[in-house]
Amino acid sequence: MKYLHIWTLSLLLLSSCAQKSDKQNQIKESIPATEVSEQEFNITAQFHWFEMKDDQPYSIQFQKDSGEIIHFEDCEMNNLDFVVKLNESETDEFNQGWSNINLVGETFNITYTDRKQPNHLNDTIPLYAIQKVARDTTVSDFVVPGKEFSVRAKFTEFGLGDAEHIYFEKESGEGIRFDGSILFDFGIELDLGDPASNSDNQGWVADPEILGKWFTLTYFEEDRQMYIDGPMGTAYIIKTAVLDEEKDKKMAPIKTPTSFEILEELEGDLDNDGISEKVILYDTGKEIDLGTERQICVYKKNNDTWELWKKSVSAILGSEQGGVMGDPFDGISIEKNCIVINHFGGSRSKWGYMHSYKYQNGDFRLIAAKVTSFTPCEENEVFDYNLSNGKIKYKKEIQDCDNGSPEIEEKEMIRKLETLPSMDGFSPGMEEITFPNSEIIIYY
Repeated sequence: MKYLHIWTLSLLLLSSCAQKSDKQNQIKESIPATEVSEQEFNITAQFHWFEMKDDQPYSIQFQKDSGEIIHFEDCEMNNLDFVVKLNESETDEFNQGWSNINLVGETFNITYTDRKQPNHLNDTIPLYAIQKVARDTTVSDFVVPGKEFSVRAKFTEFGLGDAEHIYFEKESGEGIRFDGSILFDFGIELDLGDPASNSDNQGWVADPEILGKWFTLTYFEEDRQMYIDGPMGTAYIIKTAVLDEEKDKKMAPIKTPTSFEILEELEGDLDNDGISEKVILYDTGKEIDLGTERQICVYKKNNDTWELWKKSVSAILGSEQGGVMGDPFDGISIEKNCIVINHFGGSRSKWGYMHSYKYQNGDFRLIAAKVTSFTPCEENEVFDYNLSNGKIKYKKEIQDCDNGSPEIEEKEMIRKLETLPSMDGFSPGMEEITFPNSEIIIYY
């Protein structure tokens, strides 16, 4: 795993790998003594990686404390060889037989000179000549440049495709992907012949011992190629990962009320306090006009127990309110600290609702509603209402299956409400909007 992490961190700079022969002699021959300037420079920097040219190690790369990258001619001195030949068992398609991961990330004190006629990397980057190099024994931790970020998140998946990908889920429910980890392994290598190994996972899977566990992560951003010969992009690299034992502490289970059935259960931060709430959607079993009643319950943490915080017995339609389509419930999710509920139903004409509720002013309030309806070969309507700012957009397409060009009608208007509807009391499809000077009426 260690080889994989280092290779991923250095993907921006590794162009090709092949054989190394007589590299020190060639370097010495390419550096006439008369071309060395008298001025010397001293820096402290971390060894980052190396570059190849004509199938041989050509230059080595260091990173200063400022984040600046500096390139040197390849060298070997003081028993430090920054690029070494790997044995056959260590060689793979990525390193192609060359590496020295034991030195990557190590900090060195370097004395170097610039040359009047320096060699260049890619014909543009000058290569400086190291005169003295020694490990900096005062540095113990790997330090990365630039701003660092911190997040608590749950480890959900590890993938190895064109590059390493580590997937987490924040407390808000939002996913975040990392493209490398310096000091912590999230994947494990499968044994040869393991039936779980395939071309997609390349023999690597998420470590089952930590899958689903919560971590406190520190990470930084790095601009680099996102994969071999790929475009430049911003990669998130994990610097430290500490298992969050408090977060993983088992909560006392919520007792399901008698006759209730759990339809959906999910967690996410709903009040933006950094702590997840739990949302459970129940079928209460209570008979109503169309099917059985549904109820949403939102629970907050109190030490190691869940306490009921908010609930609604109207925000979810009854089990038989979907018409010929049957049960209209089409999913519940937590997105951007909001509870988002979807319904779908109809017969030949299909309809759909999406309602978003956000916690504000002590209650969950409706902030967005979207209504869709579709009748084949007749019409397609979309109504989009942002209750937070009052903006309404409406689009209707009159369709004729014998005519490929639909008639389109679009309208916009502002309708601000003094008080946004509460989730506990709002019923989908029961609120009416009428457009001025129009026969268009929408029920959201």
